[in-house]
Amino acid sequence: GSEQVVFASSGAGEARSRVILRRLIDEHRLPETGWHLDFGCGDGSLLRNAAAVLPGWWRAGAEINESRRPEIEAIDGVREFYAGNIAAIPTRFDLVTTVHVLEHFEQPATIAAMLAGKLAAGGLLMIQTPDLLNNPFDLLIADHATHFTPAVMRQCLAKAGLAPLALTADWTPRELSVVARRAEVGATEAGADSAM
Repeated sequence: GSEQVVFASSGAGEARSRVILRRLIDEHRLPETGWHLDFGCGDGSLLRNAAAVLPGWWRAGAEINESRRPEIEAIDGVREFYAGNIAAIPTRFDLVTTVHVLEHFEQPATIAAMLAGKLAAGGLLMIQTPDLLNNPFDLLIADHATHFTPAVMRQCLAKAGLAPLALTADWTPRELSVVARRAEVGATEAGADSAM
């Protein structure tokens, strides 16, 4: 039930979701307020860290079932909890995050496209998955239906109608981190491979 800790070169450890959120804020200049959906929110680790680093934002969590509803709704700033079908989520969000979720789907581009449809104009989708090139043990995880490399991720994003603003393996060890927008927003792939 504890969140994975990421260690800096100094040896200090920090929760992975806080590291991810700080990089997102620093590199993509998130505004002080907005609506954030964490799809596949699990026990709410990312949402709890978002409450600390994005205190002016409203939050929502989405999961496959209702079992975590009370603990998610207790997180500071959480206004909504959604269970079940993505299509039933009525709101548009300035930020949608999904961390270690897409690899569990046989058709991840379909899920990514549905999440893209939940973005407000100019909204960002942040995806994180295992990076097969840096973590070949990902092949041994039985419930991972898709294994991501940068090339596979780019194909997934293109099929989903998303344009990457960043696709990098340097935010957290052995993981791919992606920030994308709906392609029609005018985002380009310029610089998307800059950190690979």
